[in-house]
Amino acid sequence: MIANFTPPRAHTWLGMLLLVLLGNTARANEYLIDAAATHAGFEVWMFGFIPIRGTFKHTSGTLHLEHGKKSGSITLDFDTTSLVATPETAESIVRGSDFFDVKKYPHMRFQSSRFIFEGERLHAVEGELTLAAVTRTINFNVDHAKCQSEPEPPVCVAEGVFTVKRSIFGMHAWARSVGDEVTIRIRLLARKNTPQKPPAPK
Repeated sequence: MIANFTPPRAHTWLGMLLLVLLGNTARANEYLIDAAATHAGFEVWMFGFIPIRGTFKHTSGTLHLEHGKKSGSITLDFDTTSLVATPETAESIVRGSDFFDVKKYPHMRFQSSRFIFEGERLHAVEGELTLAAVTRTINFNVDHAKCQSEPEPPVCVAEGVFTVKRSIFGMHAWARSVGDEVTIRIRLLARKNTPQKPPAPK
């Protein structure tokens, strides 16, 4: 019995090591969206010739990649309260209850676990967009995507666009003057979530 006895301190250290290793495995392919380096903007047309353009100044989220398997998942959270728009007179309208209704719905979210490749190139991401408490399936068309391992930590950049009809999210106001199609363009940068080193034994 003495030979099989493990001191409590060793049990504690082994438990901590196991938790760290398991956590590191889960984070091995996780990237965190850098809100400061990510841009998300939208465009909709008034009377067919006057553009209303806006920017969500804070977009965050996570990206998981399985490079060898050509698969992954992504979550993007758009802070609608950070929305600014031009012309300035349109900002209060698009922030208001007829459109994004930022007070009632402070977040817009895109989630996907389906990455579509054409050969080696990421072509599109199919997922669910939730806006104003309504969720619809959309295709995010990827214009450019690349990951690089140097400098540390590894980063991924991507740029793409999707177009949705605002009416399918319950936005029917101003139908005679403001177009139904809204184009959202995203340029993101994600940094790899670097695993922590296991604690040294005492």
